[in-house]
Amino acid sequence: MKHKYELGFIGCGNMGSAILRGIISKNVISPGRLAVSDIDTTKIKNLSVGWKGYDTNYIVRNSNRILLAVKPQVIRDVLKDVATVIPIKTLLISIAAGISIKKLTEFLEGHKRIIRVMPSTPALVGFGAAAITSLRNNVPDKDMSFTKRIFESVGIVAFVAEKHIDAVTALSGSGPAYFFYLTEHLITAGHKMGLPCELVQRFSLQTALGSAELAVKSNQPPQILRKNVTSPGGTTEAAIKLLDDNKWGDLFIKAVLRAESRARELGG
Repeated sequence: MKHKYELGFIGCGNMGSAILRGIISKNVISPGRLAVSDIDTTKIKNLSVGWKGYDTNYIVRNSNRILLAVKPQVIRDVLKDVATVIPIKTLLISIAAGISIKKLTEFLEGHKRIIRVMPSTPALVGFGAAAITSLRNNVPDKDMSFTKRIFESVGIVAFVAEKHIDAVTALSGSGPAYFFYLTEHLITAGHKMGLPCELVQRFSLQTALGSAELAVKSNQPPQILRKNVTSPGGTTEAAIKLLDDNKWGDLFIKAVLRAESRARELGG
């Protein structure tokens, strides 16, 4: 059965709206085949002129596929409300961190056509990284391909086994915060050296942007790129030696592994 909408959104916060805009800008789905629901109607009004919000149950009944973009702590209540009305062939795509496919199936009283996605916040500017997983015997290939097109509209995509989702959460889901944290302290160091505030901000952000772009385009591993900047006996070597002497690398790896552990804890 073909419904009125190709994709219905339940939740339209920062990530949901980013995905919606990506879909439209890349012409993945026409705006007339998209429907949006959010408890906060101002979020829908902020999307663009003319967008109308719908009741969640209306969207579930009238959409071929559903993108669930609500916070993990409210997902049980949201799905409880739609469990009795979601058609058996409707695809549910969840981006809720830490909520397993098994849990989603339980919340939906046995509904099995589910895909789980771990996106990242750079999707807000079209540079996201999304890991997609499902129990493949419950989800047709066409639904996996559809989901891939959706998330490619805001970044890169990879299919993974669900057992790897917690690691992806720690790596790329939490990853932007690690880079922001480093940049934050780079800016603080600039201030301590007496550089003007405006210059410190611009140069720190441009350094982060340029380094990422160089890493993507150079086809060289980060270790080589780092060594290219690190002249023997020079300023960079002095900084890196201090970090190595204090085992900063080991500590950072432990931090990422702790994020993975916490993701597993949150998933129950």
